Amino acid sequence: MDKLLSIHLGIAIFLFSCTNTHNPPADTNATSGETPTTVLEGKVDTTPYYESSTLAMKANPTATFSENYPLLYQLIESDDSTLTLVADYAGKLTDESSLEGDQDILLLMNERDKAIIPAIDPFIANMNEEYWYDQMDKFDEELTRLGIGMIVGEGMYAGLGPASIMRANLRLKATSGLQLYESFQDRRTISYNGEYPYMNMEPFMAMVQIGYDLHQSEDGESFSSLIEEDYRTALETITDIHMVEDQGNTSLLVGKIHTDFYPYAGDISGINSYLAKHKDFPFQQVVKRIIESPSVMTAKPENLYLLVTDWVPTEEKAKAMIYQYLHSGKDIPHYLPVIKGSGQEEVALVYRFHEDPDAAQQAMDTCQKLNISAEAVMVSLKEGKLYQLGI
Repeated sequence: MDKLLSIHLGIAIFLFSCTNTHNPPADTNATSGETPTTVLEGKVDTTPYYESSTLAMKANPTATFSENYPLLYQLIESDDSTLTLVADYAGKLTDESSLEGDQDILLLMNERDKAIIPAIDPFIANMNEEYWYDQMDKFDEELTRLGIGMIVGEGMYAGLGPASIMRANLRLKATSGLQLYESFQDRRTISYNGEYPYMNMEPFMAMVQIGYDLHQSEDGESFSSLIEEDYRTALETITDIHMVEDQGNTSLLVGKIHTDFYPYAGDISGINSYLAKHKDFPFQQVVKRIIESPSVMTAKPENLYLLVTDWVPTEEKAKAMIYQYLHSGKDIPHYLPVIKGSGQEEVALVYRFHEDPDAAQQAMDTCQKLNISAEAVMVSLKEGKLYQLGI
């Protein structure tokens, strides 16, 4: 999650670069064109695509590129090496006859990620901002057809990332594992859009669903390792949440114990909407229990009650245990470093935390009904650190 936050903080100061996109978005509509349809929805990707003449592309890829991608052509035509590189790539994407299966498609995806995106990115980054803004939708449309997503934050260009390259015919040549992997990449790029990382939770929910299905897929083993870190981060993003009450307003915040609206503010309606539309979501009940009975604190907390299920020495160990708990259907989402009475720091795995003792007791009752063993630990929050009390 820390890596994802660093990306979005970079967007906020307009220094973000995402040419090798990887990690856990207020302008949630600024996505890489129309969101491509995923295989999970059982539909064929209907992203617009120019059906250029394959023979024409082979004969003169640059000329055909200028016809099909006029804005990009004008942008890079002064650099012969870049123009040739991008035009040849566009030709390979158009001439699907040269792509026979996963290996060929992966090579093309790798070329896009390692060569095409880094080649195009500086041209767009150095464009006149007013011109780019006026032409933003048209640039996005052309890039989308090249399997590239444009990342935007607060109306400012922030970088490029992988998007879907699989049209109907190409999808038939790919295994289900590769289709899922590509859909995951697409959702990850979409998640980077916007000044606030978590105001659009749909991409994170989709990443969890796609990632889970990829782990279960018979031909997904070689791809699941490629998305493992981002999958775990997305799962943490949608579960490690809490509510902050301030002057009659309640806000959802992502991650640990804090009251910082920026950049941690999230939108609970996006989670609810996704759960309603996707009844097969693998963590349906876990996420429902968390958002229906979340951890709650005020904007200026002093003491808090933690319902601790385990103590472990490191955050790495805590995150691994949280991952296992969530996959086993137990809604234990938090891991919090606590300075104990001895002065040593340990990491608490926490079912819920509350400032109100009555709310903490109600959560403990629910915890016991779910056969989750926990102890109530009182802590104080000082300068962002938790100190155990009563010892």
